[in-house]
Amino acid sequence: MKQLFQTKTTRNGIKLNGIYYYHPDLMQWVGQFVLVVTSKKPVNLNIFTMQGIFICKAKADVFMETPASKKACLSCPYYPQSDNVQKES
Repeated sequence: MKQLFQTKTTRNGIKLNGIYYYHPDLMQWVGQFVLVVTSKKPVNLNIFTMQGIFICKAKADVFMETPASKKACLSCPYYPQSDNVQKES
């Protein structure tokens, strides 16, 4: 069953049930309300303007931390290091 609701976009995209959905086309809509069409277990969200014009299909967890991204962060000299965080070799 499809669900329709309105929400405000952020620089990280659309947040639904703790998951961020993102597409580059959403950047021009940051801070504005949009319509979201989703299914019961969404992987992608169809995003429309408040007037019903299609904007994009936003994907889930684009910014999700992966082992590769975590390793890259840990090797970055600007990443705050903690005593209980060990660098992988």
